[in-house]
Amino acid sequence: MKLIKEKLLEFFKNEDMKQFAQTITKPITNYIYDEVYIYIWFFCIYHIFQIITIMFIIYLLLKIMNQNKYLHSNYSNYELQ
Repeated sequence: MKLIKEKLLEFFKNEDMKQFAQTITKPITNYIYDEVYIYIWFFCIYHIFQIITIMFIIYLLLKIMNQNKYLHSNYSNYELQ
């Protein structure tokens, strides 16, 4: 008995069957894409906003770390005197 994978490969070897499968699945995929299209855009915009926010937070953290380095060095010098 042939495996299901082999049967499917034999089924789709015929060009007419490939064309038939495409004509059946194309309207379904178009319908799904039309329904999900707006969510895909929201997803992309959300990720762009998230990347910008993370970059801004990293910038602020680096700025704070840099200030703390100078404060620490000044505080250490003040305490030694």
